[in-house]
Amino acid sequence: GLACPGLNTMVIDDRGNLRLKGKIIQSDSVRHLKDVHEYAIRETDTTILVDSRQGEITLTLPEITSQNAYQSYVVKDAEGHASKCNIVVQTYSPLDKIEGGHAICLKHDYGMVKLLTNGSQWLVMSEMTQRIDPVILYTTSR
Repeated sequence: GLACPGLNTMVIDDRGNLRLKGKIIQSDSVRHLKDVHEYAIRETDTTILVDSRQGEITLTLPEITSQNAYQSYVVKDAEGHASKCNIVVQTYSPLDKIEGGHAICLKHDYGMVKLLTNGSQWLVMSEMTQRIDPVILYTTSR
């Protein structure tokens, strides 16, 4: 990677991620998953948009390490099919936990969950289980 002048611990890695002391501090990686049934979430992912119309999809979180402490991910049912074909988010290993469990399931159309690791487990930071209906505002000029 390229070192930043005067900041020996800040580098840009081969994938274009800005790292401070080995941890990713900036990444703009959005994945849109279609026609897959399993996906291993990458360290460089930040947002995973899922189209589950072809069947249930299982996403596997990265292993919890000191290097990815405070890393967060957003998983979103982008196409509105989760009530028919669930989106499962599971831990990398039985040693990792999501608030005490090993998996969570998005079952609501257009549902969303944001997960963050504190270095010892995954925490659910926010979730949306009901769709927010879009409103179209019309303006007229006179």
